[in-house]
Amino acid sequence: MRSSDAAPLSRRAFVRSLGVAGAALAAAPWLAGRSATVPHGERSLVVIHLAGGHDGLSTFVPCDDDGYHRARPTLALQRRDTVQLGEAVWLNRAAADLAEIWERGQLAVVPETGFGVSVPSHFRATELWLTGSASDEVAGSRWTDCCGRRGHDDAGDFERALTRVAERIASSEAGEIHRVRLGGFDTHFDQRAAHDAAIATFARGVAQFQRRLARSGVADRVLTLAFSEFGRALEENEFGGTHHGERGQCYFIGAPVRGGAHGAIVATTAAGAMPIDYRRAIATAAAGWLRAAPRRASGEAIAPLPVLLGLA
Repeated sequence: MRSSDAAPLSRRAFVRSLGVAGAALAAAPWLAGRSATVPHGERSLVVIHLAGGHDGLSTFVPCDDDGYHRARPTLALQRRDTVQLGEAVWLNRAAADLAEIWERGQLAVVPETGFGVSVPSHFRATELWLTGSASDEVAGSRWTDCCGRRGHDDAGDFERALTRVAERIASSEAGEIHRVRLGGFDTHFDQRAAHDAAIATFARGVAQFQRRLARSGVADRVLTLAFSEFGRALEENEFGGTHHGERGQCYFIGAPVRGGAHGAIVATTAAGAMPIDYRRAIATAAAGWLRAAPRRASGEAIAPLPVLLGLA
């Protein structure tokens, strides 16, 4: 469906869009693990928008990629600026609070997600992520409104918003969807300081959130998806920043997660290599966790990513 022909996506149409991958997923048994036994109706989803175009290469850093250092002579992080989490996995020290989640096996990094085409507009790229529509579609409904859950937009200070979310989840047995936004990632200028401040806030807030969920005994009921509308360009610019890029990192966080890097964390990719379809991240949260129907495009089912326990 082209933009000029598109109509708003109704919940009924969303449910009808369940394809082969979604149907098989609904029937498949989950692997062992406490999160796998949580009834679907009690599962909550937290969606975090890292607004502005988060630079994944400055968070999970390709320290061993020569192309990264050549493209960023002043912005490239060195090993001394990072915490090594595993072989070829280096985390910016500003985001060191994420290390405890990684070590528990509850942080999955999807290194390269994108639209497959250039979408330089913040508004349009955010719209695609929020609606789950294809890059040449316009959908009027957010995919989180089509998952059979009550939704909340939790505004204000990021860490306080996550505190409120944790309290709501702990006080209710019904699963809900919470949407939280953290800005500060549009780093065309002076990127190092701005990005480090923003990613430190993200890492600290998420680590505190996970600890609160664990103390309340509800961590097994909650999955967090963190995305940005797009990533940043590999090459630094003349202003000490980076311009918009076509690929970005997204993260799945929580007890339901199969932790680790789901793909190589590199700066340079083979010519013609396509990014991971961003709709697969959405399908993972909608179909894989909440058991709602994933979106389809051109009659093709969108397959979830194998980042959740029970989804190999």
